[in-house]
Amino acid sequence: MRYLRLLVPMLVWVIMASSCEKDPELIIEPDPSSITFNIYPKVGNQPMVLNQEYLDEDSYRIMPTLFRFYVSHLTLLTDSGELEIKDVALLSLEGLASGEPLTIEAAIPAGNYTGVRFWIGLDSAQNASDPATYAQDHPLSAFQGTFWTWNSGYRFVMLEGYYDTLANTPGPVATTSFFNYHTGLNTLYREAVLGAASVPFSVGEGDSYTYNLDLDLNRALYGSRDISRNMGAITHSTSNYQLAEDFTENFIRAFSLSNP
Repeated sequence: MRYLRLLVPMLVWVIMASSCEKDPELIIEPDPSSITFNIYPKVGNQPMVLNQEYLDEDSYRIMPTLFRFYVSHLTLLTDSGELEIKDVALLSLEGLASGEPLTIEAAIPAGNYTGVRFWIGLDSAQNASDPATYAQDHPLSAFQGTFWTWNSGYRFVMLEGYYDTLANTPGPVATTSFFNYHTGLNTLYREAVLGAASVPFSVGEGDSYTYNLDLDLNRALYGSRDISRNMGAITHSTSNYQLAEDFTENFIRAFSLSNP
């Protein structure tokens, strides 16, 4: 009986302690934080859309008809290091309305960040991957139309369109003269140079932050290497490699901080 008298209070204490423990199902986790990268394609100060005519900065009429490019290893910078938040994304102007941005979204930890960095194109491992191994909607899938079957690699940037051969030409742009820039190859993989874009920002628990960048086609054509008068040339990187390299060097410098 003495043992029974000791056992009963102990059982009561165990039951009470168990009833005081928190039900795991009742624990509410904080919403994840996120970031959205908006890239606004432009020609000078005008929103860029496909199949629309523009005057470049030398008053030559141009009309882009295709524009796709890869962004890889999108990374946030912190005081203590770097955090990669997206390994690869394929951005395209197809179906984009005037003024609508190209977007990349990712979940991130709450915290303080000092800037961003990313690369245009694919690293050597990504570039050597087999497109048939990816799901249809994956950026590296064969269904995306970016893989060079003859070159065993991907096209990093695809820009095509029409242009006038004379400045200040009246009427619609001539469709007999066209430009076609397809860059690829591991030697053309470059980190984007973000003009005035390394600005600090903070993201709270459950908050969403938006990072806006402009991408100016004029800067891709009239950058440090002026390729505008060669627009009739075609480059698939292995053909006319110098043009592919010049366009790549301009393109990675065509990004800047935006205030839409």
